[in-house]
Amino acid sequence: FVVVAQSFAQRDLWTALAAQDFENLARSLKRAFALVAAAVPIRCMAEFATGALGIAFRDSLTEGLLADYFGPQAIYWLRREASLADPDQRIAIEAGHFAEAAVLMAKDIFENGLRLVAFVGVVCSVSPSLCAGMVVYAALGAVFTICVFGKPLVAIDRGVRAGE
Repeated sequence: FVVVAQSFAQRDLWTALAAQDFENLARSLKRAFALVAAAVPIRCMAEFATGALGIAFRDSLTEGLLADYFGPQAIYWLRREASLADPDQRIAIEAGHFAEAAVLMAKDIFENGLRLVAFVGVVCSVSPSLCAGMVVYAALGAVFTICVFGKPLVAIDRGVRAGE
């Protein structure tokens, strides 16, 4: 909710600038700097937590995959097929990439969900009908984008990954 507070601080700052109200400008600048000072440690803690979660998930995923890999039938099958030069290294690398992508996606969904709830609350307090129209517009735009662009891009990505 720091983002919403920063949005209001920016609004007050630009309003004071436009009105050439230097008293409110000074007050708005102090509020903006205080919000930045509060937001930086919060953002640093969030980035640290994201990195730590990514490392823990990667280690757990790699451990589970390698435990399955070192099963007697899996080693025999992989050696017989000989399609991968170094399968245990490939497992570790792919698990790391997957874990990093999964954690970043979860973080983005969480942060954007909070931001959406906060700004929908602000817009709804201004005009409920405008808020409803924006939600419908965003939902239709998301569905259109997924149907028109998402499916072909997923097919192209699968083709590229199959070639690797």
